[in-house]
Amino acid sequence: MPIPVIAITNASTCLTDAQVEAVIPALQKQVSDDFKAYWELDCTPKFLSGTEPLTPGWWQIVNVDNPDQAGALGYHEMSSTALRSEKFSPSSTWKVDHPGQQP
Repeated sequence: MPIPVIAITNASTCLTDAQVEAVIPALQKQVSDDFKAYWELDCTPKFLSGTEPLTPGWWQIVNVDNPDQAGALGYHEMSSTALRSEKFSPSSTWKVDHPGQQP
């Protein structure tokens, strides 16, 4: 079963849309290099602005200031139609770093 496109949405005031969108290539590299190697599945992360509707069948990761689960920095959910979503909260020390990244 192929994994669909995963929409990355920014609902946080800690990071700008441009900052969130800038990590999409790093997410794609991690998914294609690490996740695919282990699970034999690949997906395509895509930035989705807060004004764009979620395409039916896509999964979603939402960057939020405070996840609505007590004590959690993030969590996963599954809808009644088996669509997955995740909410996570970045901290002030959140950093994307991978070989070849320019400072």
